[in-house]
Amino acid sequence: MNEQELGHALRVAVRDEPPLAIDPDRLIAHAKRTAKRRRATWATGAAVVAVATTAVIVAPGHDEEPALPVADSPKATVTVTQPAPASRVPNRREQELVDYERTHAPQVLTGVRVESVTGMGGVEGDPVLGIRVKVEGHENPLELVISAPTHSEGVDSACARWQCYNRQTLADGSVTVFAKWEMGLSAAHFRTDGSLVEVNRWNDDATEWAGVPESAFLQLATDPNLSF
Repeated sequence: MNEQELGHALRVAVRDEPPLAIDPDRLIAHAKRTAKRRRATWATGAAVVAVATTAVIVAPGHDEEPALPVADSPKATVTVTQPAPASRVPNRREQELVDYERTHAPQVLTGVRVESVTGMGGVEGDPVLGIRVKVEGHENPLELVISAPTHSEGVDSACARWQCYNRQTLADGSVTVFAKWEMGLSAAHFRTDGSLVEVNRWNDDATEWAGVPESAFLQLATDPNLSF
């Protein structure tokens, strides 16, 4: 019903009644102004109504009839066959490096006793190799991480994010640096082929590593045998 039809209906409805205090034309005009103001304040009004409605629903002291459960409509069962996972072949090179570090790491970390050297569970084709060196009395192991060129950022990019110090350029053009990060310290070797070797130490072991000079971590990181 449009405005004209509404006005006509009001006039027909009251023509045989006693005079009203409300003029139908004024009533329609007032309704139009109210609707306009309501549209203008919808953004804030909707939020107020939502809050008020919530308050009414959760107000204490009002008993409500429990809602009747609605039966679920029958649903079709769809069976999806998942593809079989690809075979995960342990990374042969990672195991070779583990065997190597079981002899090499104790020779470098002379101030502590190496308990175990284990791999991080890499598989063939991984662009990152990881080795954990567990030391007696330390909660967290040292982590030796080797990243292929495709997964290694440059030294400038790394030092833009971390607090780097003692940066040195070696004779072959590679760069070594120490980097402090949120959870620990890294000795890093950025090689000329784009690969990266990191020796990561965690903050909670900082005081326990006091007997091991930083040069020992750097010696681990610059070992040419740590490669793919």
